[in-house]
Amino acid sequence: MTSKPNKSNKNLKTTDSQANKNGASPSNDLLDILDGFFARKSKLFYFIALGITILFALLLFDAKVGPGGDDSAYVLRAFDFVHSFVYPGYQGPMYPLVLSSFILLFGVKVPLLKFLSLIFLSISVIFLYKAFTKRIPEFILSVTLLLVSVNYFVLYFASQTYSEAFFMMIQAIFIWYFASHFLDKNTEKRKLRQYILLGLLMFIMTLTKNIAFASVIALAGFFVINLRWKDLLFSLASFSVFYGLFEIAKRLMWGNNSVQFASQGSGLMFRDFYNPALGKEDLAGFVQRFIDNSNLYFSKHLYKFLGFLDEFSTAINPILTILVYVILIAALVYTFRKNKLLFFIGTYVLAMCSVEFLVLQAHWDQWRLVIIFYPFILMLLFSTLYFLFKQPKLKVLQFLVPVIAIVIFFSSFSVTSAHVKIQRPILERNLKGDLLYGLTPDWINYIQMSKFAAKNVPATEKIASRKPEISFIYSGRAFAGINKVPTVLADTFLTRIKADTSVFVAVRLKTIQSKPVIYNMLYSKIYAVLSGEFSFGDTENDNNNVVCVYRINKTDVEHLSKMLKGENIYYNSNIALIIKELNDKKSKYVITSPDELLANLRKSQIKYIVLGSLRINPYENSGNIVNTVHRYLYFIQLKYPSAFREINKIGADEVATLVEVN
Repeated sequence: MTSKPNKSNKNLKTTDSQANKNGASPSNDLLDILDGFFARKSKLFYFIALGITILFALLLFDAKVGPGGDDSAYVLRAFDFVHSFVYPGYQGPMYPLVLSSFILLFGVKVPLLKFLSLIFLSISVIFLYKAFTKRIPEFILSVTLLLVSVNYFVLYFASQTYSEAFFMMIQAIFIWYFASHFLDKNTEKRKLRQYILLGLLMFIMTLTKNIAFASVIALAGFFVINLRWKDLLFSLASFSVFYGLFEIAKRLMWGNNSVQFASQGSGLMFRDFYNPALGKEDLAGFVQRFIDNSNLYFSKHLYKFLGFLDEFSTAINPILTILVYVILIAALVYTFRKNKLLFFIGTYVLAMCSVEFLVLQAHWDQWRLVIIFYPFILMLLFSTLYFLFKQPKLKVLQFLVPVIAIVIFFSSFSVTSAHVKIQRPILERNLKGDLLYGLTPDWINYIQMSKFAAKNVPATEKIASRKPEISFIYSGRAFAGINKVPTVLADTFLTRIKADTSVFVAVRLKTIQSKPVIYNMLYSKIYAVLSGEFSFGDTENDNNNVVCVYRINKTDVEHLSKMLKGENIYYNSNIALIIKELNDKKSKYVITSPDELLANLRKSQIKYIVLGSLRINPYENSGNIVNTVHRYLYFIQLKYPSAFREINKIGADEVATLVEVN
């Protein structure tokens, strides 16, 4: 159901009756003429946009699992929920819960699960139209829908098992329901069930993406600004009831006492998600994080979406970031009195992006994190231009608005067309059963090795890999994950050393590797490894710097000292001073314990490990790979050279290897 247009928006459009009565648009204003045209053809352009969206989504359909891993993780969580009743909490449980019903009925059919995303994205377009038609200038709505329909970055998620398409659908339904029932101030006609449904939709959004808790802030801000206290109280109460009941149910069924976002949110408070040893972020760090993320998403990714930057560009321009913020804030100013729905959208986008930029570490740098707001950013961009050039002195520049829309359309269309040409032969081969066609050699070798391991390793033995979700999707067997190299906090490390009666000596590894007598005497005495970018007793800086801390019996210290001095090898036995200097210089370093790493493998009962040569840059074989598992094994092998035995190797280049833990 679509409610009557807001009275405050009557002056923003030209109605069919007005145009027909006068035989032409009642204004010579170009934007009025465009509004009148798109108002008369509103449904036509809506169906065109929806049709183009579906057509391009089918032409770009990707039947393969993506290399990111998160898309496979959603499927794995849904599978675990169906077969083991494991709560799918990380990153939001709603999308895995939706997938789980289809996995229960049909099994893990990846193309089917991906096709659901096409349906979700199509529904989002439908509700975007329902939410905004007759409530904002029809020119802005039609242009937004057309630009979204040809945008590769949006369409990409129509065939992925990421949660983006599903979230965009729920988000559009939420905006439609808000626009239909909560735009006007007349709270007397508001019924309790409307508050209940609004709270439910917000609750579903937060269950889909943790960042959606910012939508509650946006809604509350909108009601506060407009002095709508009843709406504020009832809507927040509704959301709180749903959230509270869910938390109670979660504790009763799974014994999970942590709040929904705790599993992911705790890691976001650290300077480095994968290296807690660097400590938690301070106020200055969060400010810098906000600036860095703003530059990444608003000066790099957003301009790619608009077609103004090459899709492979890594350029960052703070001036472009500032321009985006100026446009968004200007949209808020212009729409505050002229269009309440667009004002809410501005509040929503700024709240969601601000929280996202504040809490996420900049190294994530994933464009999917901001693509979900792209339709609304387009609306705000054209709203700013629309109302700016409505001013009498600037009406002469109104032609720029459709010109900019046309430029963005053809830029986006060009990118999408190029990807359609690339995807067509890949899709044909995938649909014929070759699900590895189109993948780069590093991924083909990794997947083939995962399949080999799943088939040849006894079912009673556990296998680990860097991308266990992808290993599962292609092999059908569960893999354990090695997603980071556990580190030791500096304070913990120093406390352990202080309590030990041995002498600890630090030596740069490469200075003794060519000295077999010293090296063979020391390797089994490694207590910890300091690695990173720092100087150690000299001016050398090395990105792969490795300093081993050896645990030496007091009786052997004098003999070792003579040997090191005789070879002119620098060493340092004041470990506390070393750590202090590294911290004072804010050096990038980590402390690892080979014994703890090996103990983790034993505790997890991991007997086999798959090592892949997965590219850091997916578009070229530069030799730089995702080396998490390699580093994990490397630190263990420094102390235990025979800890692993190679079982099989696949690929002449970008090889994948299966090793056994001895």
